[in-house]
Amino acid sequence: MAEFLDTFDIERSGLLTALGHFETVWERFQERRGLEIEMSDISDSLLASELALVRRELEATQFTVGVFGLIKRGKSTLLNALIGREVSAMRVTPETAVPVYVSYGQTPGAVVHFADGSQRHIDVDDVHRFSSQKENKSNHLGVTHVEQQVPVGFLRNGTRL
Repeated sequence: MAEFLDTFDIERSGLLTALGHFETVWERFQERRGLEIEMSDISDSLLASELALVRRELEATQFTVGVFGLIKRGKSTLLNALIGREVSAMRVTPETAVPVYVSYGQTPGAVVHFADGSQRHIDVDDVHRFSSQKENKSNHLGVTHVEQQVPVGFLRNGTRL
């Protein structure tokens, strides 16, 4: 998986560089052409917005890899092996009440997202209080999901488990 993600990063970087060159050429073309034709303003703004959209999508590309299965069938073991360390939210309980996402962060941390739109930053050791069926029975806390950050290199490019 790491090799695929490295290749993806190289390709995305190349596309962003090419897009930057194209944007520069387009800006120079517009400057030289001036305002010769009023109707061209519509197509110019459409092209500019499309270029901006492509750039945003390339920069924001994220892979989400879902791990699903029956209770106690090795999901935590798989995730911990991929990450290279134990992720507390996944080792504490055999059953999660809400989705737990694991993504890159320079330092370990977690954010709990609630149904009312609020968020709460918590210590990674407390993730189980919000995500486990045992601690949050029938999701009485109203948690929609938990985002846990870990400093793991292959997650740096936007991959999320």
